[in-house]
Amino acid sequence: MIVTAAVIVSGWALVGTAPATALAVLDAGFGSNGVMTDGRIPTGGGSPPVRTAVQADGRLLVAGTTTNYAPFVARYLSDGRPDPSFGDAGVVRLDPSVMVVADVAVAP
Repeated sequence: MIVTAAVIVSGWALVGTAPATALAVLDAGFGSNGVMTDGRIPTGGGSPPVRTAVQADGRLLVAGTTTNYAPFVARYLSDGRPDPSFGDAGVVRLDPSVMVVADVAVAP
């Protein structure tokens, strides 16, 4: 993935992310033919995972709300695989009684 010129798109139903190169062509080295979906995080009844951020090392953070309105943050490697060093196999589920996901950002 070309991090410096990437376009990241997130959508409904499954965590789906599609980075594009500077020419707006899907990055075939990411996920499956440029698209990654993660069925471990159901989002159909909550909000779509519209919050994304790219870390300097190319890892991708995606945040949203599951179907039972539980907020989560997931991290993926630059090729779209879940980052096993982050949370539980790449996902951190947050307590919905005290947390609402409004945004995700990378600290400098």
